Amino acid sequence: MITTLFTRDMPIRAAGLALIAVAAVSLRLLFDGPAPHGAPDLASFGEAALGFVGACLGLALLFLGRHVHDEITVTSPWLGRTPVVSGR
Repeated sequence: MITTLFTRDMPIRAAGLALIAVAAVSLRLLFDGPAPHGAPDLASFGEAALGFVGACLGLALLFLGRHVHDEITVTSPWLGRTPVVSGR
């Protein structure tokens, strides 16, 4: 039981930690680079986007682990329409 939990949970959490490391490197390169004289270029926007997305996804994977795949139920007020039932 513990071995199965460990083998399913740890690779997801390790991927989250790797994404956080990628985000940290990307943001460090963004802040340590030369100060732009004018409008930021496309590389700066790319580094900022990579840092933001990497940090968000990395923290989600690190904290949730294998529970990122858990099924949730959405109550009817949040659906906005009647659910489609297959097989009718």
